[in-house]
Amino acid sequence: MSRNLDAGGSAPDLAAQMEVERDRVRTLRRAIADRIEADLAILDALHGHTAPGEGDGIAAIIGESESLRLLLAAPHAGREGRA
Repeated sequence: MSRNLDAGGSAPDLAAQMEVERDRVRTLRRAIADRIEADLAILDALHGHTAPGEGDGIAAIIGESESLRLLLAAPHAGREGRA
């Protein structure tokens, strides 16, 4: 019985808890979808597949990212000897 009580000793509002959980799941799903879209945009740009008006390929996505510039300049750097 004590598992079903909150810190104040009363029954928690399950509807409120469920709404908080639904909001958390929605936020996570949105973040995952945004990440997938960004990854797909990078892959498309790397392969030269950009929709009309989406900038100038990979240059538009890389922007000021020094890490991406270095990765694209030497994609296999640090992987010598790996299968």
